[in-house]
Amino acid sequence: MGSTSGDARSGTKRGRDPSIRARAALHHVEKMLDPWRELVTSDLLDRLPAAVYVAQIGAEGLWLYVSPRIAEIMGYPASELLARPGLWSERLHPADREAVLRAEEELPSTGRIQTEYRLIRSDGQVVWILDDGVLAETEPYGLVQHGLLYDITSRKRTEMLLAEHADIVERVARGDDLVPTLIALAVSTEAISGVARCVVEVTAGSRLGYGIAVSSPGMLAADQYESLGPSSRISEFTDANGEVIGRVTLHYPDSSVPQQQDVDLAGWAASLATVAVVRANEQAHRAMSVSLLEATLESTADGILVVDSNGQIVGHNQKFLDMWQLELTVLEPGQEHRFRQAMVGQLVDPGAFFTALRRPSRSPSEASYDEVQFLDGRVFERYSQPQWVNGRSVGRVWSFRDMTLHRQLEEELREQAFSDPLTPLANRALFMAQLATALERATADGSALAVLLLDLDDFKTVNDSLGHLAGDQLLIGVAERLSGCLRIRDTAARLGGDEFVVLLENMRSPAEASYAADRILAAVSRPLMVEDRVVMVRASVGIATGHGTERPGDLLRNADLAMYHAKRDGGGQCRNYAEGMHAEAVARLEAKADLERAINSQRLIIHYQPVVDLLTGTTLGVEALVRWPHPTRGLIPPEDFIPLAEETRLIDRLGRWVLRSACTQVSQWRRNLPGYEDLTVSVNVSLIQLADPHLVEEVRQALWVSGLPPSALVLEITETSLASGSVDVIGVLTSLRAIGVSLALDDFGVGYSSLGSLLNYPLDLVKIDKSFLARQDQRCDADDSSRADLLGAVLQVAAALSLDTTIEGIETAEHLQRVLALGCRRGQGYLLSPPLSAAGIEARLAVSDVSRH
Repeated sequence: MGSTSGDARSGTKRGRDPSIRARAALHHVEKMLDPWRELVTSDLLDRLPAAVYVAQIGAEGLWLYVSPRIAEIMGYPASELLARPGLWSERLHPADREAVLRAEEELPSTGRIQTEYRLIRSDGQVVWILDDGVLAETEPYGLVQHGLLYDITSRKRTEMLLAEHADIVERVARGDDLVPTLIALAVSTEAISGVARCVVEVTAGSRLGYGIAVSSPGMLAADQYESLGPSSRISEFTDANGEVIGRVTLHYPDSSVPQQQDVDLAGWAASLATVAVVRANEQAHRAMSVSLLEATLESTADGILVVDSNGQIVGHNQKFLDMWQLELTVLEPGQEHRFRQAMVGQLVDPGAFFTALRRPSRSPSEASYDEVQFLDGRVFERYSQPQWVNGRSVGRVWSFRDMTLHRQLEEELREQAFSDPLTPLANRALFMAQLATALERATADGSALAVLLLDLDDFKTVNDSLGHLAGDQLLIGVAERLSGCLRIRDTAARLGGDEFVVLLENMRSPAEASYAADRILAAVSRPLMVEDRVVMVRASVGIATGHGTERPGDLLRNADLAMYHAKRDGGGQCRNYAEGMHAEAVARLEAKADLERAINSQRLIIHYQPVVDLLTGTTLGVEALVRWPHPTRGLIPPEDFIPLAEETRLIDRLGRWVLRSACTQVSQWRRNLPGYEDLTVSVNVSLIQLADPHLVEEVRQALWVSGLPPSALVLEITETSLASGSVDVIGVLTSLRAIGVSLALDDFGVGYSSLGSLLNYPLDLVKIDKSFLARQDQRCDADDSSRADLLGAVLQVAAALSLDTTIEGIETAEHLQRVLALGCRRGQGYLLSPPLSAAGIEARLAVSDVSRH
């Protein structure tokens, strides 16, 4: 690629079509390369770490061949260089162009070229090239150069960084003035970049008393910034107090592209500028080289050891002695044996340590890094950099950094990644990994395994009543007891919340899983002391067995389904997974989706069952009862879908819709049906709704929107809701009663409350469950009078507490006679009226209105 462009042998002829020349050249090269075409057409050339080329010498010489790797180096495909003879010379870096072309002019006399220069890629990035070629005479093209182009950018920049770093450090150590040092730093930075102009600025607040701005070739005036081009890389540097004392800025001319390799260059220059400025600020009255070395050695957190080219110790800091636990005397001349012996006695692998220590002597210009392991568990990082004086390596600087704590933290982080943050158990990630491994072993040896999923029953009550700290202590206690129930080869983990899981391997029979579950339930159910309180805990366990053919996620899901059945059956027990559980779960999921769609589209309907004055037959009010007209299952009663709504938390939205719809309907009846201006409506409220902090406001809004007076609304709460400890029932009921609505205890007689305990609740009405009448239907002459007496006693106590009563389940004339004989005036039941649609209620009330007139 290079003699003078006017050389007659270069093949450059004025007026000749370059494309014709190129085709002719290619034809000739094909003939010339015939003997080794088989080699060229193979992929051997593509595998070389360089681009292979054949070209006429001279700036405008034809490129006769170039391998495809040229695209990685210059950014241009081989075809473009072959088509554009002057492209290579056009992309020469301006600073290198003259020297490179001059070297090509001398090529005919030398016969070989081996030079380093810079090219500007098609994307504007600057790359360093090693051009290694030889000259050959070829007709009719004259002198043709065969060569290799290597991309040496990374190596070149590293060499330049090391060289320039050493030069700047040497200037600082020598005590050169600050301004020349910073100018040299700017020049070095520009040389490494090859494109950018570097500006080093020191602020007036750096304790120099004045500001400095330098670039090549010297001090920079304010009006010179515009000529530098826009800034692209900026790195500030600070003093020991963290205050900004200057910055390094790389400016790229408008026609230049910011170099990707320069990302860290400004930071490198800023770090050296920091050293220079700090030296100028803090060591102005001492010899710069000595003071900078001492300050650096003694202020660093690393242990520093300086040796000369013969390996003799010429300097160190106190940190080095402290880290290696050495006495100062072992570093004195002639004590090399004591020094070596003192170090060897501490190391895990002394041979490797001293081998690494001698290695830099064979490559004095290279840096090195490794780690040193100590017998007492400490870990040091060891860095080595050559020390240069006037371009000659005079020794090395070894720095030792104590990484023991860092390595311990890394180990702790690894442990935390697979450990539960609260309990001493594994976490979900580690458990799933071990489960996958266990399934592989089971597949290989034909053994059985089991997954036991444990969930605490009513753990939320502990958190709500005693606080989350007590809940955490409870979980820790459960985890410890769980660990105590297992064999060494078993694995226990906490999946999250109050959910734990156990992996049993190498089971001889499925019964082992049930035995383990029984042990766990027995251990967990023992009284546990939490914050000076005795807490009783129950748990539900689901068991899923496997033989290696299952997936980890499926096995865990099966255990979860079995655990759900254990909870649904009352808790405090274990259940084994059965095939039908998954189908049931899918059906429950589909039912939830159907119910949610029905609620969203308001496809539910409300039936109303009258509450009747038993003496007059007058309808006093109605109870709103929601029904679900399913498209395939027909009309579904509430007892079949309300539990699903409560379990899936759809009850909040369902209850809100029933409340507003019922209030609006009864408000219309009170306005439109004469004689029923005092008609009331009863709406059921579940425990989950009582726990909703927005319930009181929702009741207010329903009354306001419908125009129904608060006294016409009766909210019915079940007896089991009153007994719940997870909700402040008294507080919620008091707030509701303050609105003016009436509160009724529904289904009295099926729960745990007594009439005496009702004094603690702000209630207005007790609805006696139909089971009282049903029990009397069970013919037992000896108990008939006692059952009647019990119902009468309930009515008398309710009257004494000023509570109205309504008896449910009046289905026969005999029921009605019994209730009337006991003096109860209000009742519900199929004898009086079944639940009716809104239209049916209107028809009933209209008939009753006519009969009353």
